[in-house]
Amino acid sequence: MKLLQFILLFLALFLLNSCNDSGNTGNTSYYFCFSRPINQQEDSSTDYLFYTDVQKITGDEKVIKEKTREWYELIENICKSANGCTSDLNKYNSLQEAETGRNQMLENYKNQNKYNLEMVEFK
Repeated sequence: MKLLQFILLFLALFLLNSCNDSGNTGNTSYYFCFSRPINQQEDSSTDYLFYTDVQKITGDEKVIKEKTREWYELIENICKSANGCTSDLNKYNSLQEAETGRNQMLENYKNQNKYNLEMVEFK
């Protein structure tokens, strides 16, 4: 299970690397983090999902990779799923895009009978 989480972390880092526009330091991006169980439960139990506010980040891909690693480590400590949790950092070029992405994510998981959304302080 830890191996799968490790693979997911590096896949996220690879995707962030390939989405980076120029690699210059000083780039400003906006992001929010999200986590859900790796295998969402089919029974009647509630899944715990974690998310953050939209944040601003300035720096190159090294800074973003470090932030992704920090989110992964936090989720490792608070994950409530026996199968483990994802640790996604969703990066956008504008604040509006990031807020739209986060609002869509929250809309997708608004069913309180199935999902327990929990906001996490993360900076």
